Amino acid sequence: MRSAKKLLYLATYNQNTEPGVHFKVQGFVQAARNNGFNTEIFHRPQKQLKSILALMLTLIKTDAKFIIIRSLNLSNIYAIPFLVIARLQGKYLCLDVATPRKAAFHEIYEKRRGSFKKFTFVLMHYLNGPWTMWPYNKVIQYGEEGAYSLFGNRKRTIYLGNGIDLNRMPLRKKNYVWPDKYLNLVGVGNISDYHGFDRIIRALYQWNFADEIKYKVKFTIIGEGDYLEVLKDLVTKLNLEKFVCFEGQRDSDYIIKSYSESHLAVSSLGLFRINLNVSGVLKAREYCLVGIPFIACGKDVDFPTELPFRMIVSNDESIDDILKVFEKFDRVTNTFTDEEIRNYALSNLSFETQFKKIGI
Repeated sequence: MRSAKKLLYLATYNQNTEPGVHFKVQGFVQAARNNGFNTEIFHRPQKQLKSILALMLTLIKTDAKFIIIRSLNLSNIYAIPFLVIARLQGKYLCLDVATPRKAAFHEIYEKRRGSFKKFTFVLMHYLNGPWTMWPYNKVIQYGEEGAYSLFGNRKRTIYLGNGIDLNRMPLRKKNYVWPDKYLNLVGVGNISDYHGFDRIIRALYQWNFADEIKYKVKFTIIGEGDYLEVLKDLVTKLNLEKFVCFEGQRDSDYIIKSYSESHLAVSSLGLFRINLNVSGVLKAREYCLVGIPFIACGKDVDFPTELPFRMIVSNDESIDDILKVFEKFDRVTNTFTDEEIRNYALSNLSFETQFKKIGI
């Protein structure tokens, strides 16, 4: 007999090599528990056909009424027969799309230039067209989707921001002073081009070497990633070694310490590089939770444009808006407190808040 208050989350990931995915799935499922659901997770470590088959067999055998499936990306097409069976069984199916397909397609196109592998991935993208979403009751997206994937799916698609565990990080300490001779920035993440940290570096170069500035700007970058060497080369080229610090991968205690000593954080400033203008950036939610204001670009479903602590800049290569943030910081910093920033996160950004928006 099917349980009306039972929810099953199906996914393929490796919790050792993909801790961020594991954390998100665990948080999502805990939110379901807090909303009265009996929940289970079934996952396999690799996106191989045998792993997908194991997920699909679990899908049709479970007695859970509500099933959430993390997108299998280019393997979604293999799930269609099993999804149809599950719908005939009366199950309610949600597809959790971590990255909009148009962003994934753009990344494939940009990073696999001229190769047979690029052609194969692009072909698979089109074969895994909008029809692979049609068997679902709802499709959960965290960023704007392209018209191709939305064909026949607009009514079933809902847009959420990434949820965050409210116990993940405490309110930062006030180990900073203002006014100060330096405006201290911090950026944390798995460094990729879509973070746009190079925009900050170029703006910092123009600002710090200008005449009659009120204060200089320093930028601390915490994390590793495939774009890190590009940033280091840019810093060397612009002779900014004393203004940009690369700290590498650090633990949460060190990151909290850095937040507590910084005036302003940097969210993703290169969304245009993955063809996005709307995205629920996870790092922005962490910044909000610890109570540090941050620079961001594009739109976010969880942050109204009028919030003073989310300082919006253009979603393109220009640095003019970033320079304006540097210039006006000493005027806007008194319009909010760290506690107000954190309270916004507590009220609006939890996994529980996001789960309720699904409407199951």
